[in-house]
Amino acid sequence: MRLSINNIRLLFVALSIIVVPVACGSEGSADTSTQDTLPGIDVLTTIYPVTYFTQRIGGDLVNVTSLMKPGVTAHDYEPAPSDVIDLVEADLVVYNHASFEVWVSDALDATASDSRMVVEAAEVDPDGAGNIDPHVWLHPAKAMGMVERIRDGLITAEPTGASIFRANTDELIAELAALRDQMRDELGHCADSVIVVSHLAYGHLADALNIRQIGLSGLSAESETGARRVAEVIDEMKRLDLRVIMQEPLSNSDLAETVAREANAQILTLHPLEALTEEEQRAGDDYFTVMQDNIQALSWALGCRIS
Repeated sequence: MRLSINNIRLLFVALSIIVVPVACGSEGSADTSTQDTLPGIDVLTTIYPVTYFTQRIGGDLVNVTSLMKPGVTAHDYEPAPSDVIDLVEADLVVYNHASFEVWVSDALDATASDSRMVVEAAEVDPDGAGNIDPHVWLHPAKAMGMVERIRDGLITAEPTGASIFRANTDELIAELAALRDQMRDELGHCADSVIVVSHLAYGHLADALNIRQIGLSGLSAESETGARRVAEVIDEMKRLDLRVIMQEPLSNSDLAETVAREANAQILTLHPLEALTEEEQRAGDDYFTVMQDNIQALSWALGCRIS
């Protein structure tokens, strides 16, 4: 059974009441010799891109722990008692955006600490309809802003590492700039300018490519899609002669398969990079390798195949 936001709030509050006094009360008697030998500061992160960027910037000066386990998306996350302990003990917490990790504000309030710092990495404004698309990391130029905000948080939390954090940030931003230029060069002059996606998670990516997305479902991956919406998408695909549906690898593909049959289309993977599976991590995948796969898939879908 999925927990509601109110239940998650109550869970964090209840667990913090239990855990925080124990953590504080044991301070005098704990053996700190092991803790004193650990390098760097303890940083708690949420979704994969935030975790990856923090690891790249912090290097050996940070101990990064992600609340999200491999293959678990923000939509599927449910807090555990160990998460409260991690939140209490972290020197720095880095998350994407409160509209995405919807539990984060209550969790931070329930585990408030004078010594802990918090960074909201993504900066995003509502659109004309009041919707917020928090998938900022899919736009390389906007991801640079995330990286800079994480860098600033790390410098404030650990000033002695400032020069290393800045150097690592410069290297990461250079890679993001190269990715931005590659996307512009390889996907900037294609036959089509519309993609069909499993849900509207790719607005920032579409902005980077100056294309339009058509969603089988809305901005939330959990939003329901009615028969009328399905019929509208099929009609538009036929009208525009669109033959590809971009499906997220961690989401149910039943709807995409149904639409693909009706529209005589194929399904390709477009990875939102919200989470990587254990298999992907074992294979050595990271933000940049997955974005390369996305470029290949988009090149096919937009009629600009890379030779």
